[in-house]
Amino acid sequence: MSATFSRERALCREDLGFLTRDHPLVRGALDLLLGSESGNAAFGLWKTPGNEAVLLEIYAVVECIAPEALHADRFLPATPVRIVVDHALNDESGNPAVAAARLEKGDVMRLLDKAVMKKKILPAMLEKALELAGERMGAITEAAKAVMKAQLQDEIERLEDLRAINDHVRQSEIEAAKKEKADLESALATARIRLDAIRLVLRAP
Repeated sequence: MSATFSRERALCREDLGFLTRDHPLVRGALDLLLGSESGNAAFGLWKTPGNEAVLLEIYAVVECIAPEALHADRFLPATPVRIVVDHALNDESGNPAVAAARLEKGDVMRLLDKAVMKKKILPAMLEKALELAGERMGAITEAAKAVMKAQLQDEIERLEDLRAINDHVRQSEIEAAKKEKADLESALATARIRLDAIRLVLRAP
């Protein structure tokens, strides 16, 4: 079977199937790729004027593990966080030059053959990157909590107002809404950061 993502080609040729990104085959392939370890670690050589430097770029995911019934992802979906630090442990995440860098293939052993790099500098860079990701996670979870509290408190107050004029609104409904709010607050407080991908970059003139 042959297929295309181009609607125009599919209309012109009867032997071609038409696929969209919502097609189960495409979604399954993407899930398989994203769920595998392929591409989780990489090395690149960045040739640019300036002093030689080593950069560590990580992608971490802020995620909340909670009972499915709470639907915690309404407020805190899996959120990627990108952090870049250099060998001096400076935060380079906001550096536009790093984000736009054109990388080439290189030999990572050029760095890993150095014992001080492998045993001291790289572990320190990873620790710093995860620390910065944790700080970013704090801001993300606090924002999610604020949205959750505002939304559910409005719902609780609406039910209380309705109960005051309509005895068909049961107190158990209000208590259930309050419990959901409390459970979500507890769940969001346990959000964690998960390292998803890492890239080592050697900047060389």
